[in-house]
Parts: sequence; structure tokens; C-alpha cells
Amino acid sequence: MTMANHIDILCATRRRPRLLERAVRSFRTLADGPVRFWLAVDRDDVGSLGEFAGSEEGGLASWRALVLPRFGYEGMHEYQNLLASVATAEWLVVIGDDSFCKTPGWDAKLWACRDRWVANTENPADREWSRDHLMHFAIRRRWVEVTGRISACRHSDTYVTAVAKEAGLWNPEWVFTVGHVAEGAGPKDRVQDEVTRQIVYDSGFPMDEVRRDAALLRAAAL
Repeated sequence: MTMANHIDILCATRRRPRLLERAVRSFRTLADGPVRFWLAVDRDDVGSLGEFAGSEEGGLASWRALVLPRFGYEGMHEYQNLLASVATAEWLVVIGDDSFCKTPGWDAKLWACRDRWVANTENPADREWSRDHLMHFAIRRRWVEVTGRISACRHSDTYVTAVAKEAGLWNPEWVFTVGHVAEGAGPKDRVQDEVTRQIVYDSGFPMDEVRRDAALLRAAAL
């Protein structure tokens, strides 16, 4: 199905069909215009994709799915990069399957960001962090065309933040609000499952790759 002036939402998901339904429903129903969802699912989890496809939301939303080898949390950026390679919209919104939109007309607010390459969203569970770091974010398709990817490491939000700042493209202003898991949930309240057990937070990411992407973006922005 061809949709003019739509926004593509990229989401890797694993064994969370009910959370995925909520995520899709929230972004779809709060949008003023058309949105399409690109989902990445592991080959050993096509059953969850089938559950979503058979749900009411699966029947209402516009979506496509890539069935991929399992990269796990360590390869989160691999899912996102592959989804970005097939998405076609001018704006690509990167979310988790445990995210949900809270802002009516969020897409109109994003379309208003005509001068940005990357757009930040407020996470009400951690406003201080999300004021200076991406958590759920949107990038222009041009970002992917210039760099060939969204991210070079699993912490895509931190990586894209670093690239945007290095390239002089950073704008901390929140465009819309995205919740996580549940209202007011912190790290201790996250969904406890095989996905979250893989999560390891660290501060290291490839600065050489950050500088490479930032240089390409600076040149393209001139």
C-alpha cells in the first residue's frame, strides 16, 4: 500500500505481542496523518508476529515485518539498520515494543521540524536524562542515506545523540512525549523477560564511527 506523506515507525520486537499492540495503537490513534509500522522479529518468534497479525490492532494498522536471524540485545542496531534500509518515509521514528505515544497530533509536530535531521522525544519516566539525550527519537531518511545506517552500536539512542552533537545537528527541544512500560515506570519497573535480562548498560561506544558519521552529516548539511 502506498501512502503519501506518511511517517515510518521502526520497532524490533520479541515475545511481547500485547505490548506491541499497545505501542502500535498509541502511535496510530494519536496521529493526525498516515503512519506505517516496520517490525523486526526473530525467526524463532514468528508465533508472536502471528498473534499480533491476528489481533484487532494488527488488522487496523498499516505494517510490514522483516523476519530476521536473532541478533539479540547486542545487535539491536542491526534490527534498526535493516528496518531503516527498507523504510521509505521522510521521517523514521525509532521506538521499542514497550513504548507508547502520549501526544495527540505527534506526527504534525514532527512534520513541523523542517530544519532538523534528528528529533528528540520526552520520556516522562526520566525527564532529566531525555532533556540532553535521545531515548526514543526520529531521524530524517536523509540521515540513513548519508551514513548508511542509524547506528553502529546497540545503544542507538546514545550513539545518535553523540553523532548529532558532533555534527552540530543537536536540538534538545522535545517534539512529543513517549512513555515506557507504564506511567512513571523506572528501570526497576521494566518488563522482566528474556530480552531485558540481556541488557547491559555501559558508556562505551565506537567514537571512530561517531566521528565518521558526523563528518558525513556535516558535509551533507552544508
